[in-house]
Amino acid sequence: EVAKVFEYANEFFETLLGRGISLRPEFGSVNDLVAGKPPQILARDQSSGGWADLEQMSATEQRWAKVAIFLAWHRRPVGLLDEEEREWTARTHAAHLDGSLILLIDEPELGLPLAIQRRLSRGLVEISKALAIPVVVATHSSALLDDLAVSTYRCGRNENGEATLSE
Repeated sequence: EVAKVFEYANEFFETLLGRGISLRPEFGSVNDLVAGKPPQILARDQSSGGWADLEQMSATEQRWAKVAIFLAWHRRPVGLLDEEEREWTARTHAAHLDGSLILLIDEPELGLPLAIQRRLSRGLVEISKALAIPVVVATHSSALLDDLAVSTYRCGRNENGEATLSE
């Protein structure tokens, strides 16, 4: 099941940024697991082909890999879960389906060239549709704002200092 989550995460990363990444967990010793130490997330380095700790990758790669893992976790299969986990998954997926799961991203364009920003805009739309979740971004990027497939709103303040939202 863990392998499936990371398979989904790799797919989501590619959907978002238009290029692949290979992510995988590396679990420590049994003592580490008993102590509650989380697994290390490894990513394949595109230039060397070797595996590196995700924390050694660029801040942009780390950010989007973490988003991809988050999305994959919410899409994970339930076939191998025990009864308690199945009930939890049913509750969280039911909550997800009733609109309580929202992906909020501040300045998604950070660290991305313009062409990748355009790809990211399409990828966010694809993921929003595939998972039936709203995606809300705060951005100044023209590549994201000019995408006709998204609804664009301006957030500002009126003369009384109150927040306003206009299409």
